Amino acid sequence: MDQAICIYSARGTLLYYNSELLEFFNLPEKIAYIGAQREDIIRFLAERGDFGDGDVELLTTKQLQFLHHQANCRYQHRVPDGRILDIRRQTSPDGQSIATFTEITAASRLETAVTAVARAVLKKSGHGYLQSLVNAISRALGMEWVAIGAPDHPEADSVSTLAASRNGVTVESMNYRLPGSPCARVVGQTVCVIPAQANKLFPDNEFLLEHGLDSYIGVPLFDADGKALGVLSAFDVEPLDEFSIAERLLEIFASRVVVELDRLQTIGRLRISERRLRNFADVGSDWLWEMDADLRFSWLGDNVEALTGLSADHYIGRRRDDFRADDDHGDHWARHMATLQAHEAFRNFQYRRELPDGRSMCISNSGIPILREDGVFLGYFGASTDITERKHVEAELRKAKQRSEDANRAKSRFLAGVSHELRTPLNAIIGFSEIIASEMFGAIDNPSYVQYGKDIQISGQLLLGLINDILDLSQIEAEELPLNVDSHNLAELVDESVRLFLRRAMEANIEISVEISDAPPSLYVDGRRLKQILVNLIGNSIKFTASGGWIEVRAGLNQDGWLMLEVADSGIGMAAKDIERALEPFSQLGSEIKHGQEGVGLGLSISSRLAELHGGSLHLTSEPDVGTRAQVLLPASRIISGDGWPAAIDA
Repeated sequence: MDQAICIYSARGTLLYYNSELLEFFNLPEKIAYIGAQREDIIRFLAERGDFGDGDVELLTTKQLQFLHHQANCRYQHRVPDGRILDIRRQTSPDGQSIATFTEITAASRLETAVTAVARAVLKKSGHGYLQSLVNAISRALGMEWVAIGAPDHPEADSVSTLAASRNGVTVESMNYRLPGSPCARVVGQTVCVIPAQANKLFPDNEFLLEHGLDSYIGVPLFDADGKALGVLSAFDVEPLDEFSIAERLLEIFASRVVVELDRLQTIGRLRISERRLRNFADVGSDWLWEMDADLRFSWLGDNVEALTGLSADHYIGRRRDDFRADDDHGDHWARHMATLQAHEAFRNFQYRRELPDGRSMCISNSGIPILREDGVFLGYFGASTDITERKHVEAELRKAKQRSEDANRAKSRFLAGVSHELRTPLNAIIGFSEIIASEMFGAIDNPSYVQYGKDIQISGQLLLGLINDILDLSQIEAEELPLNVDSHNLAELVDESVRLFLRRAMEANIEISVEISDAPPSLYVDGRRLKQILVNLIGNSIKFTASGGWIEVRAGLNQDGWLMLEVADSGIGMAAKDIERALEPFSQLGSEIKHGQEGVGLGLSISSRLAELHGGSLHLTSEPDVGTRAQVLLPASRIISGDGWPAAIDA
């Protein structure tokens, strides 16, 4: 488990602990051992200064009193090396005290950074929001450069910054070439993290060389349709030690940047649409009209009756404000009347009319003053247009956008809540059931209880795996699953994946063989996610292969220089028409599944998506009663060359 745990007796004697406890608190084994007294351990920590300055005995007594009065509690504690621990204590009916310790340093720092950035951009919008955002991120991360860049046009090989910051201060917009830049790995692709030596990896990039930049993080920006919008990136002159916090912070606010860019584009499109409508009004409208020097209607086109239900004669001799609705804003009309009194041209003055048939009409008006040759004002000539459809459409668009944003926020809250509220207690359940099943603290008289402990452990592991799969799939579909890429030894990844199934394969009388001698030694991938792909594929093969069958794991290069990872088996196979459905989430084919191996059909779907996140793909070939071959292809850019650097990203 990724947790420290300890158990004390009712008298304060240490009954159990794991190695993480010693590591978390830097405890020597002569202090923490089975049979040690809690008071002695706390006194050691007090002498070391873990509880601050003061009398050691007083600090020890105070801490013991706190533990005595807080038998069941949860709190956070910062250890001397700066790490933050989430501590949970529970006391059993017989007085035993069980405590778990989970490191939450990164989560706490991320929360602090997110809060600081969110406060800095509160109540801002448009380009002001984008600029405030990059300034705040630069300050929160302590990274010298942060920028939002977008290609000049879809086919452009250059990028312009929409907002840029240096050390938290606004800098002017810049333009740089995309080829030869780390952003080329990000725009339209995936997250790129270069913790150090970015200027050596991109020796021809003038920006990196000019400013001596050593580290880089870039997060791609996509709209709702998957169209590449640009990149949110950060650079610094120092290497990144804990780049996961910076990477996650950029990912969190990347989605908000996309929303703002979409809003700006929507505003731009609306402005273009309004200009078009105004141009149309210049050449044609629903009806035309004229006013005299007293600002009273003197003529209207005959089609006004068909549109409003009132004849042209009804309007003659009246002013426009005679037709305003009772609830129209007075200042809106006051400004318009002031424009008319000043004999100025106006465009797109909008107001609402209540018509005799009960309809409510929104009308757009534009007019130009009519002047005699000597400059004397004679009246107005203008055009009016019914814009009631248009208004309805705009209202529906606003509602749809709001619903989309609300749904996105709800999904984010759900994922965060599920991750914390389900994973953490399940880890504890699995750990404690393992203690029961192994009879760690002594034999249990009734063997049924031991079996119950094993059943709880197995069920908990299955449920945790299901939760992890569902959360992974949700994050992938929301484009919120980051890749933590680094160099990894391929043989080690394959070996670690295969060893997980050796016992199951032996019990099922299935032979597993590995052949990777023709494969490159190292890859630039997310090692955890690549093992997840292999584990899913090997697990599927064991699930659908009968006793006496075989499974082969192979790796090599194809004719295009791409890495091929294959898992082949002699299992029940499937028809060609079922392969596409097998790759869909929650899809299960056939009924010949071994007892106890049922799943929900997420493994192949997640593996396919993870391969795509690496720029690759997953392909299946199968034949009933013959077997199945799963092939993962990863681009040559994921292969580390002999000089220790990944090849240039080409996919």
